[in-house]
Amino acid sequence: MESNEDVNIDQKNFMELICSNALDWGKLDILAVGRDSEQNLLGKICAYFAALGDKSGNRKADAVWVVLTPKHGDIADAILLGLNKGFAEAYDLMSGGEATKDIVAENLDFLTLVSTVSFDGDALLTLLAEAPPRTGIIVVDAKYYRFIETRKDPAFETAEDEWSAHVHQMLLETNKLCAQNNSYVLLHLGDYLPSRPKNRDILFSIEDAGVLALDVPAEDVDAVITRVEKWHEAAKAGKLGAVIRDVDEDQDISDLTRVLTKLELLNIGEYFTEIQTLLKENRSLLDDLTFDRLLHVARIAEAADADDFAESLISKVVDQIRSETDFVIAFNTALRIGRSGLIEKIRIPYSRLYPNSEMLHRYEADLASQNADFSLASEIFSKLPSKADSVRSEYFGLLAQETDGTNWTPSEALVSISDAMKEKAEVVVVDLARALERSGRRIEAFQFLLQRGADISIPQVNSLIRIAERAVQSGELLPDDQAVEKLLDIALSSLGKNASNGGLRVRIADLFAPNIMGGTGYATLMIAVLKRANVPSAIRPRPKISDRKPAIEIDEVMPHFKGVMQWLETAGYGRLIVGEQILPSEQLDVPADQFLSALVKLVDHHGAIMQDDGDEKVLQMYALVACAVAPLSPEPDEDLSVLRTIGSRLASSGRTQSARDIAEQALKLAGERPERRRQALFTFADIYARLGMRSEALVALGAAFEASGDATWDQVWFETNLLFRLLRDSGMSELGTSLLDLSRQALGAMGVLDRDGYRVDMFELQAALSTFQSRGGSTDELDQLMDKAMKNALAVTERSDDPLPISMILSALLGLAFEKGVTDTKEIELLIEGLISKLPDSKKSLVNAAGPHPTLADIAAVASSISPARYVEDTGYDVRHIRVMACRLVQQAVSDVDPMSLIYAVEASADRAIKVMSLDGTPLVVERLLDKEDRPKVAAEKLSGEGFAIVGMALLENQITTIEFNNGNVDDVCLEPEKTFSVDALSKWSEDFPRNYMLDDQEFSHDMMAASLEGLGLTKLPKKCIVVSDAKLSRLPPNLLRVEGSYAGFSHAIATVPSLEWLTASRALDRKGAGGARMWIPASDIQDDTAPLSLMKGELVDILKENQIPLETTGQPSEQFGTSDVAIIAAHGGLAESNKYFRSISDDSHMLKNVSEVTSTIKPSRLAILFICSGGRVDPHPETGMAIGLARQFLIRGSSAVIAPAWPIPFFIARPWLDGFLKEWNSGSLLIDAYHAGNLSIANNTSWDPKRTLAMTLYGDPYLRIHSVD
Repeated sequence: MESNEDVNIDQKNFMELICSNALDWGKLDILAVGRDSEQNLLGKICAYFAALGDKSGNRKADAVWVVLTPKHGDIADAILLGLNKGFAEAYDLMSGGEATKDIVAENLDFLTLVSTVSFDGDALLTLLAEAPPRTGIIVVDAKYYRFIETRKDPAFETAEDEWSAHVHQMLLETNKLCAQNNSYVLLHLGDYLPSRPKNRDILFSIEDAGVLALDVPAEDVDAVITRVEKWHEAAKAGKLGAVIRDVDEDQDISDLTRVLTKLELLNIGEYFTEIQTLLKENRSLLDDLTFDRLLHVARIAEAADADDFAESLISKVVDQIRSETDFVIAFNTALRIGRSGLIEKIRIPYSRLYPNSEMLHRYEADLASQNADFSLASEIFSKLPSKADSVRSEYFGLLAQETDGTNWTPSEALVSISDAMKEKAEVVVVDLARALERSGRRIEAFQFLLQRGADISIPQVNSLIRIAERAVQSGELLPDDQAVEKLLDIALSSLGKNASNGGLRVRIADLFAPNIMGGTGYATLMIAVLKRANVPSAIRPRPKISDRKPAIEIDEVMPHFKGVMQWLETAGYGRLIVGEQILPSEQLDVPADQFLSALVKLVDHHGAIMQDDGDEKVLQMYALVACAVAPLSPEPDEDLSVLRTIGSRLASSGRTQSARDIAEQALKLAGERPERRRQALFTFADIYARLGMRSEALVALGAAFEASGDATWDQVWFETNLLFRLLRDSGMSELGTSLLDLSRQALGAMGVLDRDGYRVDMFELQAALSTFQSRGGSTDELDQLMDKAMKNALAVTERSDDPLPISMILSALLGLAFEKGVTDTKEIELLIEGLISKLPDSKKSLVNAAGPHPTLADIAAVASSISPARYVEDTGYDVRHIRVMACRLVQQAVSDVDPMSLIYAVEASADRAIKVMSLDGTPLVVERLLDKEDRPKVAAEKLSGEGFAIVGMALLENQITTIEFNNGNVDDVCLEPEKTFSVDALSKWSEDFPRNYMLDDQEFSHDMMAASLEGLGLTKLPKKCIVVSDAKLSRLPPNLLRVEGSYAGFSHAIATVPSLEWLTASRALDRKGAGGARMWIPASDIQDDTAPLSLMKGELVDILKENQIPLETTGQPSEQFGTSDVAIIAAHGGLAESNKYFRSISDDSHMLKNVSEVTSTIKPSRLAILFICSGGRVDPHPETGMAIGLARQFLIRGSSAVIAPAWPIPFFIARPWLDGFLKEWNSGSLLIDAYHAGNLSIANNTSWDPKRTLAMTLYGDPYLRIHSVD
């Protein structure tokens, strides 16, 4: 073909052009016929290349090479299939249908098929150079090849820009080869011609290259880029509403493009809640996306904290990715998600297809630096082309020198490197700490970072927290060490300066969580806050309330409110976003402070009577208006007061997720002023405390005190009240009472002590009530409390204040009166009745449910009013009151022999903070059983009809009550006598057990074990059953229950489940099993054949081999677990306290393993079998009552069932247990039967010692089989 000739063709004249232009020796052509076009077209081209003859009647080509793409996924097979088909069709056409299969095969053999191992362009050129003269070469999908010499323009805006540049480089190099070798090359582009003129121009700039292209409508990419850039810039400038309006009104884009564009824009604005909503609403639309667009959706989903969904999208398409641009998107997203299994799933094909990828080399260098291998990091960066890479190479080279050997001093290395490279003065601190930790000097690394004190940067404090967590897990740092307190001081100070840094806030809370710090963590947080609260704030003057301008009348508010809303809708082009717009002063014709004061009253009033979604939307509008108007006020932070009030009202109305959103919004609006940061952090803390999320509230409140030492008396009032509530809810009411003098002082300074002093009286009542409930008291003391409460109720009524808090106090006192046999309660009952009448229906149910005689209808009404949590771990906080109410319901259910109420109470106290996850990372949506009175009973009846009994267990004062369902019916309701089972016995047992069952027979005999379980039995139990109970009761493995004089686990097959709702969802998902199994025992640095895991490995080798179960001994489980139905893991387990809270897993050398990484890697497996000490134990969370434990974490990540020991086990029980289990499992038995067979196998092959035989527990869906039965 003539050079620079662009021939647009259609299928009809395609072969004519091939015949007339192909095999022009010394030349090359480009074929541009579509994106990954159908491969039979390629076969036809090959056929004509093979058939074309010269004037002498010989083949025109001495050889025809087809350079196929590297094998990846199913693509290579599809190309070969299409090639063969197209080749046959072409010969059939050329011969008029007379070509036999032998003739076609003979000519097909003339082709030489060559598969490249990667898309390394330079390796491709080496291959092409080996072709003999007069060889026709077809390079398939040429656009994917990458060349080191390609000029990389930093202004690349699209994927097309990048591949066009590489194709241009290919043309330059291939053109020379064709001339030198007298060969012909056809570059099968694998795409249409570039849409952008500048990219077409560079392809046409090669004189000897011809172009054959299908004529397709060209997209005006430049126009699209210009339009999208305009949208992005507007969104960054705070005009997101206007931008989205333009997108909605643009008729030139499809619905799919509209959704994708909105996702991108919302991502720019960090409106992650709306992103999650948009993803949910358009899930079916997203199913039709091409894989490259799905990658962009995954990128945005990750940013919106939908990591599981993002991972599922990437995993779904990883085998389809071929372009480096797409690999970069997938790999970057995987790195942000941070799950090693996903990272490796992408890295392996990426590195194979693009071995010269600069991104991968940088990743390898970063990985080397994280492992403190600074020499390797320096070497890798030295080979990369950018100036920044050269600087990093120099930096890591210095680090390598300064940290060489074992006796280097971090302070000296810091000075040396900082002097040489001042711009690295902050980051070097983190890298030096990492080097210390990697060389076995973890505590020194911790102290090195701790010494930074107030000068610490955010990356440094994050590193300090991570190192501290590992030090605590490894036992090198004790939770009560003074250094931990100093760490908290530094972290709270950093958060006070960076109020909107949610990641830092969560890391602090996680570090002091019970599974890391045990019970010490919460105490440390509380002490830190009290220490700061005891430092008097410098009072910032503000007029007394009587001297402030009065709020405008309520009936005058609405016209101004509507005016502001109209302006906001116009300015935001119909999109209303809190904090995005500031109202111009001329738009408000009343003083802003008076308007805001009235708005606070409106919020308080409207929130108190809120009943439905419409009311919630009104509160959201108040938030919009407050944030727009507050900057005009002399008190510009009053918008945060409005947000706090809204969050409070949402929390008390069951709109818990919306309340959390308001709290997060307050932090987004924190700004830079210290006083505003303090107010924003306090707002967050106040709302979270009302949600029961006390640890995070303490973190935020501590940071608030750090943010600024100044406060108004208004702030002192609210902050002191918050601290009182936190102490009260933590069981420290007496300590909280000591703060109330400061509350009164604050009211006096504001000039409203006489008016509002009853509020402090109410706090004192709450403290006294809490003390009475925990310690008891006389009838006279109770009478005095009731008198004070009734007087306080009258004050509340006189002030037209919210009657809900005092109604709850009176209801609780009435319940205590009934318990003590007080009969003269008519006055208090009438008072409660009058107060309740002033409440909306939703809150009437709340008071009734919290009263002495809650009805099932009342509790179900409260449960149905609670909004779903966005994150499942928040659910336990949202339903904590339901659990308390359910305890009261048990008494009535037993008295009335009411199965419906009893199983409802059991379900309400069960673990609701676990959702069944589908493989795409989204929770399975099922009916919320607690929303309706009868649903738990219906669920139990249905589940019991599937093969074995459902047993609900609930605690009632000092006894246990059980309810059994068999064959779809209620079979029995039983209240066990205290001598059979008592809560006192359970509490005593929990002090030392189950952990101490690890002791050998000499230290802990069979008789001692039997004695430890005295008073922990049942009269009867179905032989095969599923137990549902609360986490407090779940601490006792049901295998150990004494039934008919023996341990239940010997003769009964028992499974426990988080809740009936969870099991219903698991049954509805009905995941199918693939049948395969895989085992992981983490490798250890020590070479000790007598170490427990080494011994276990030796014991299991033959059983694993016999059952064709691969064994991995790498540092982390591989992505191969993603295809295994059963994941078997052996490791050491550690507790946060001597007998509480599972904390960590490790290898024989005590090297910690990332629990989150492990659970994420094996989540596709339906069943996890854990030979991990205490991996099956369950403890109640101190704030929510939900379960804490390793097995639970596996269920959360997506496993359907977990089998693990409730206490430490000897290595040798793994062999008999696994042998017995696999025989039953592989025969098709139900999981519960196979599990029980494993336990009995220990008994039959070692001994009937219950410390060994009954350690393994089954948690999760017991209906699984190796192959699902239809």
